[in-house]
Amino acid sequence: PLHECLLIDATCRSSMVHWCNNLVDFCQYSRDTTSYAISFLDRYLSTPDGSMTLMEPDKFQLAAMCALYTMAKIHERQALEPSSIARLSRGVHSARDVEQMETRMLKALQWRVNPPTALRF
Repeated sequence: PLHECLLIDATCRSSMVHWCNNLVDFCQYSRDTTSYAISFLDRYLSTPDGSMTLMEPDKFQLAAMCALYTMAKIHERQALEPSSIARLSRGVHSARDVEQMETRMLKALQWRVNPPTALRF
């Protein structure tokens, strides 16, 4: 989804939000799952580990995809497999990459994966 981004900016973020919404719709998940995923992604990107992700479009893409993968595991009845996320990356990332990024994100956020979001106010 990010082949045209050289630097991570609002356009790249918007592209990943659009990608997440398309996948959520295809899987018949709640659109709230995208909101949770983007909140998770934004909070990760504000950590010291996550800020480095903003330097590499492929890593940003992986983090966004992992955010959706993780939030679907928490908020949906049926989760995606890491191999499915890897296939959706069109060969850029492996299933192992997905699992490792998920672990990095969870550790960086100290496993705080269910905070309030704007949707709840």
